[in-house]
Amino acid sequence: KAHYEYLPKIAIDFNYARLDAATVRRANIFTEIGRDLVRQFAPDSDPNDIRPNAWKNAFGASISLQQPIYNGGALAAQVSMAQAAQSNSQHAYFDKRQDTILQTTEAFYNVLKAEDFYRLATKAIEATRRHLQTTRRMFEAGLRNRSEVLRWEVLLAEDEGHLVEAENGVQLARAALEQAMGVELYDSVRPAPAPDSIATVELAGLDKYLQTAHQQNPGLYAAASAVDLRNAQIRLVRANFLPKVNLAYNYQWEKNNTLALDQFSTWSLGVGVQIPIFNGFTDFARMQEAKAAKMQAEEQKSEYENGLDLQVKQAYFNVRSAAKRLTIAQKGVEQALENLRVVQNTFEVGMVANIDLLDAQIAALQAGVNQIRAKYDYLVARARLRRATGTLDL
Repeated sequence: KAHYEYLPKIAIDFNYARLDAATVRRANIFTEIGRDLVRQFAPDSDPNDIRPNAWKNAFGASISLQQPIYNGGALAAQVSMAQAAQSNSQHAYFDKRQDTILQTTEAFYNVLKAEDFYRLATKAIEATRRHLQTTRRMFEAGLRNRSEVLRWEVLLAEDEGHLVEAENGVQLARAALEQAMGVELYDSVRPAPAPDSIATVELAGLDKYLQTAHQQNPGLYAAASAVDLRNAQIRLVRANFLPKVNLAYNYQWEKNNTLALDQFSTWSLGVGVQIPIFNGFTDFARMQEAKAAKMQAEEQKSEYENGLDLQVKQAYFNVRSAAKRLTIAQKGVEQALENLRVVQNTFEVGMVANIDLLDAQIAALQAGVNQIRAKYDYLVARARLRRATGTLDL
């Protein structure tokens, strides 16, 4: 839109005026006298060249054209402002878009995590029920005492409570995901569960991610375009101190009493130059205000850069630590399940105490919980690193 200011401005003007008879008579009192004089003393001239000064119904028309030639750089500054504002708006949109993607991604992983917890709680209840039945049979055979049966019954009640909590967590996580996406997802689609074991990705050097962030993060580009906008505003204010040159052309038909453009016409072409001398210090005040706004925008950009570097570093180290925790958690699950298998086999033949099996099952359950948390902590950390570098939607 700002580019259009370079184009000429063309206007067509029609006007109409109605006068009372007395005014028309007084205005034209010398018209016929002048025409008679022309007929007597200038027979080669057309007496109709002496036009009436007024008409009862007067119609007039004109065409005007104005073309800016130089305006102190104001038009170029306006174009730069429009471009900077457009760039700021676009990058702010992409920045908000990545925020939304991150929010939705985290909500999605929360659903998968809650469903994993629910499945783990379901498996825990199934295992506890099997062990309770085994302990009851052994109690009936005189191989176990009543307190051991009660311990499994208490554990079963606790597991059932954990299952209810896990089910509530699933419903809440699904509601949060639907809110983030703006759709009722579970009426038609359900997310597929993530694999129990995932491979970690080898990270590049921290400097690589910092460089990518400075090249890709849309928020940083939005801050830079805000500085460009302030620079353009300074140039626009500076234009008030410089001369302005404009070309003006006008083609006009004299008024008469008909709508037809059959009256005498005139035209004019001129160049106007305006040189500002003094404006009561208003322009100086505007210049100081524009410069202060530019300094503020530069400070905000610098603060954003520093904050972005910190955000990238935090996300980078969070991914590293989350990957390490995930590796440890996955090995912990393997060890806990193997220990549970050995203790369970020896328990069924009465070679270990009841408390040993209880401890082994609780340890296996806790290892599964740790693995689920570590898995989704790692996935979320990776998403946040991509958000910090500005590559989440690529």
